[in-house]
Amino acid sequence: MTPRLWAWPIVMLFLAAATVYAAEGEEDDLAAELNAAITRDEGPGAQIAGAFQDVSGLDLSLIADVGWAAFTTGDRYRMGGHSFRENGPFVQNIELAASANVDPYFRFDLNHSFTHGHIEEGVISTTSLPWVKFRLGQFKTDLGRVNPTHLHTWNFVDQPLAIEWLFGGEGMALPGAEFSLLFPLPWYAEFVFASQKGQVVSMDAATVLQADDLIYSSRLKQFVEISDALGLFFSANGAQGPKRDRTRGKFLRICTAATCS
Repeated sequence: MTPRLWAWPIVMLFLAAATVYAAEGEEDDLAAELNAAITRDEGPGAQIAGAFQDVSGLDLSLIADVGWAAFTTGDRYRMGGHSFRENGPFVQNIELAASANVDPYFRFDLNHSFTHGHIEEGVISTTSLPWVKFRLGQFKTDLGRVNPTHLHTWNFVDQPLAIEWLFGGEGMALPGAEFSLLFPLPWYAEFVFASQKGQVVSMDAATVLQADDLIYSSRLKQFVEISDALGLFFSANGAQGPKRDRTRGKFLRICTAATCS
């Protein structure tokens, strides 16, 4: 074979490699243009990408609280809400919890009870304000250690009797607005104030004609770290609202203090 014929295979191989390289370069350029268009919010691709970005920040949880009760006597106080009432298996609650950052400034949280068929909490709160925080929606009132928490976080299967008698089996979770202030101190100190509308066992603010018809609550929380294994937590709580039984005055006032370590 002459030297000229030997050169043809080398030339063909070079042309094939150049063609493949050019095709790969065109695909890379097309992908770069598509990503740039999505970034600039151009075309339907941008909406699809934005939707996936929003969903990726959504936290979903399905929580089930079940148990078995065995009572030794029928002459007992039967609590409401999520408490055990009869012998045998019992589903205290099946709850859907969802939370997501709406944007850099707001966060949305939802807790829905399938067992009782209602929304326990549906609230939007601020996340970026210095020292202060606002919440708006339906939320558990920040009174005491147990009322603002959910069933699956309790240390006992039943809530305290004080909450049962004052607020009911579901505690106090009403629509309203809340303001909290975190003091710039060397220890943790936070003040919380809320105004809510609705009914509980002891208070009735279902009909609001003036400011006095709402339920107001406040709480001052402080925590001091004594050592790596010991801390002191103190809270002062207060609430006022129209009494359901107004034969002995219009308002019900609640004041409590608790200390634990």
